[in-house]
Amino acid sequence: MVALQNNHSEPRIASSFKNHLFSSLSRIVLVCTLFALTPGYASTILEVSFPDLCADAELIFEGQVINHSVSQDPATGNIWTEVGFRVIEKIKGPEVEDTLTLRFLGGTVGDLTLKISDMHVPALNEHGIYFVESLRENLVNPLLGWSQGHYLIETDNTGTARITTEDQVPVSEIETNTSQSVRLFSAESVTDNTTAADQPPLTEALTVPDFKALIQQQLQ
Repeated sequence: MVALQNNHSEPRIASSFKNHLFSSLSRIVLVCTLFALTPGYASTILEVSFPDLCADAELIFEGQVINHSVSQDPATGNIWTEVGFRVIEKIKGPEVEDTLTLRFLGGTVGDLTLKISDMHVPALNEHGIYFVESLRENLVNPLLGWSQGHYLIETDNTGTARITTEDQVPVSEIETNTSQSVRLFSAESVTDNTTAADQPPLTEALTVPDFKALIQQQLQ
């Protein structure tokens, strides 16, 4: 569930979305809790192991966001944000054009805002590696495991391109044991109380070639 907010009035709850929007989110559980003071719902996403992330994604690619377009479906009233990517390298999946558009539920049209809590739409101009669950199905978030299929590429102070999570936490280690979920650190796990000082420096994050090599190992 999500919240549909009129920016000039009290928030109201959107009507239920058709089941097909959620049909392929079999490994994602949305636990929705209404906050008293903020419009919207919180969602909890089940962790996906790195091998499953690689195996189950229909498309894995390196790309850069080149445009955003927001529109409202006249039939359902749902608001969608279309994100255009320049495809730099296809790592896995079918042949795609040099540009690719992925559609995310949510956005603002006029005085209406549809927001999915805990979902981050790729930002304009960001550069990253994306694990796409499906190119055909109408999903709330087309990235597999939501944030777990969304990695950014950041350049450190030596000019080396390295991997971070979607919220710019350096990724220094990936756990590839199928019984374990993705690990982001070689030391302690991240908690809600983790500060920037607790994170490994960007210079210790996986390089882009190393991260791609880990993906290729899982695809063999």
